[in-house]
Amino acid sequence: KEAREGSEASESEDETSGKPAASKKKPHKKLSKRTIIVIAVIAAVLVICAIIAGVQQQRAEEERQQEIAAEKAAEAAREKKEKEHKEYVDNLNQAVYLMILGASESETSCSLTIKVWNAAVFDEWDETTSPYKASDFNDALAKLMQSKEYQDRAAQIETYSQSVSSTMGDLTNPPDGCKEAYETLKSMYRDYSSLASMATNPSGSLQTYSSSYRQTDDDVLEDYNLIKTQIPNSSTPSSDGNSYDD
Repeated sequence: KEAREGSEASESEDETSGKPAASKKKPHKKLSKRTIIVIAVIAAVLVICAIIAGVQQQRAEEERQQEIAAEKAAEAAREKKEKEHKEYVDNLNQAVYLMILGASESETSCSLTIKVWNAAVFDEWDETTSPYKASDFNDALAKLMQSKEYQDRAAQIETYSQSVSSTMGDLTNPPDGCKEAYETLKSMYRDYSSLASMATNPSGSLQTYSSSYRQTDDDVLEDYNLIKTQIPNSSTPSSDGNSYDD
């Protein structure tokens, strides 16, 4: 009876103090060694997968950047090639244009030389040749070559020839599509140089000079007609925008 009363008193004291009676805790169940190993393996696999995915993503990004760089390099190379090709064609046209101008001046000079020479040999003077009249053809030709008209034209021919020579120096390495035109240009340059020399330094006899002039003039024209069919299209056919036929 005293024991029961003691128990009741104890319970009464707990209720009075508001503290719950102590409850018994269940012990935690320990993970087995096998479970721990499985968890560790799974975690390791996940880490490895994450690393592999990261590496693959990095490689993919590197490959993409390499492709972009390669495309940019190819585009830059293509643009450079197109620019060089256009510049070459422009220089090619410029060389032809200058030779045509020089050849035109040379034709005028050679034609007048032949007229004066012929007039002096056969003593048949006209309005064009009379300013250079002399009893000997050498004296008549000397008068012609000392005239302002002749010297101005010779200076102009020399200017064209120097410009052509400078432009030819830029054309020694023709790109694809221009090699055939360059070979014709070299032939035209040789013929033009001969014609220009005949215009500024006549020599030989009236017959040989006249014959050589006609042949050389025909050669220049033949070269020109051929090269017109060989030069690729260009946006600037000549330095001033005019066509050669003008």
